[in-house]
Amino acid sequence: QSALAKHVTLKYTPHLVFHLDDSIERGTRVIEIMQQIDSAHEKET
Repeated sequence: QSALAKHVTLKYTPHLVFHLDDSIERGTRVIEIMQQIDSAHEKET
């Protein structure tokens, strides 16, 4: 917050909150599951 205040001119510096974005990991897991389903389907046919 103090680093931001040094670079911008505002009356009040906003409170910053950072959250971990795990969407890449979730997307990768979905693709893995879809590939497993596809492989299982190919073995059945």
